[in-house]
Amino acid sequence: CMAGWDIHTPNLGALPLRITSAALWISVTRHQTQNYERVLDFVNVIWKQVPGLVTYRHYLKLCIAFKAKLLMEMFVKRQSLLDILQTLEQYFPKVVVNDPKAVSCSLRLFS
Repeated sequence: CMAGWDIHTPNLGALPLRITSAALWISVTRHQTQNYERVLDFVNVIWKQVPGLVTYRHYLKLCIAFKAKLLMEMFVKRQSLLDILQTLEQYFPKVVVNDPKAVSCSLRLFS
């Protein structure tokens, strides 16, 4: 039916990124902890895709803060201890992986 049609998607530029970041910012300012996993994923994607936008120290502080808040919510919601311990191990493993983007002073602070 549409064979031969040349369908172009418009170049939206940074619009999807701006919409996503605005939606996640609303979640953070309203303390909607059910969305913090998405916020954490977004922070990780931005860290990997846009080098230099955020310092390593700031990136780690954001990640640690959201992970800690998610763990605290698990306690508040009285989730099972096994689930909490598994999440704790997932978020804060005993083995620290050195990130090549980290500067040495940041590595010393968070080691």
